[in-house]
Amino acid sequence: MQENYYPVRATARSIGVSDSTIRKWTATYAEYLSPSATPETGKERLYTDDDVAIFNTVYILSQQGKIHEQILEAIAAGVQLEPPDEPIETKKTPPDEPKQPDSFTGFNQALQAYQANIDTLNGKIKALEDKLDSERAARLSAEIERAKLEGRLEELLKRPPSWWQRLLGG
Repeated sequence: MQENYYPVRATARSIGVSDSTIRKWTATYAEYLSPSATPETGKERLYTDDDVAIFNTVYILSQQGKIHEQILEAIAAGVQLEPPDEPIETKKTPPDEPKQPDSFTGFNQALQAYQANIDTLNGKIKALEDKLDSERAARLSAEIERAKLEGRLEELLKRPPSWWQRLLGG
């Protein structure tokens, strides 16, 4: 027979408590719950029918004014009070199968999109750096040519041209 697994929210709704109450009860009564109720960090908590029965018992006893020690005694003795008549939303995924929460899927998609943008921008930066290097080389070449021409001009200005000397009779 396949066992049903219930996420935190469905478990909380079936009993009529908040998600945080279920998480608190999970920590408090962990030794009486299934391994899927207290998974490794990063894995989704999934509760079995027995786990839900324990939480239902905790809820009913606490509503009757029982103190923590009395609730623990009842659970340790195997007392299971009537579960709610309404079925709760089940999750057929066994706890061993890795499943990414939807928030991580969305995050990973956004991360991949940003990474693609970064890669595109890095390509543009590389192209601009190559163009800048080319422009710097061309500028350096132009500056060298300019310096040569300025040196030649100074030489020419220091000595008068031969036609000038002939005109002045020299």
